[in-house]
Amino acid sequence: MEKSKELTNVEKSETKKKGLGYELASYAIWIGAAVVVALAIRAFVFEKVSIQGDSMNPTFLNKQQCFIEKVSYRFHDANRFDVVVLTPPPGEEHDHFIKRIIGLPGETVQIIDGFVYINGEKLDDPYGKTATETAGIAADPVKLGENEYFVMGDNRDYSRDSRSIGPVKSEKINGRVLVRVWPIKDFKVF
Repeated sequence: MEKSKELTNVEKSETKKKGLGYELASYAIWIGAAVVVALAIRAFVFEKVSIQGDSMNPTFLNKQQCFIEKVSYRFHDANRFDVVVLTPPPGEEHDHFIKRIIGLPGETVQIIDGFVYINGEKLDDPYGKTATETAGIAADPVKLGENEYFVMGDNRDYSRDSRSIGPVKSEKINGRVLVRVWPIKDFKVF
């Protein structure tokens, strides 16, 4: 009787060890799956970005935090006045560019006397409230090709944008700003 009792205790101990190993493996699998899902969401759906610089003042201030969504432009084209995050041009020190879409594919953009004209008509632009001193390449008409956008910062005279880097191809648009989250007092959905 003693021996069978001892075997039972040994078996119980081994079962506990197997159960603990199984449980740890199960946790590891769940944690791994959660990490993979989080990385996939960041890569393909949402991403947090930090505003770098003053080119989007007063809409966005330096060091504010936003979330962008990366899905909607897979199903439809970007719209005029969307705020987008772009891959910066080569040699740029910033991780990303945040700009506003002004000109759409197929349109002609020109800056005359400091104001934006689209296809020869003055743009009713609630974000460019004052005339800009810098027309850049848009001093002459800029015809946008298929999948090209003309982007500008809201702080027009302090923005490196399509006036200096040229039109932006749609594949350089990483996503649309969805919400400003930090600082919390500046929370806003776009």
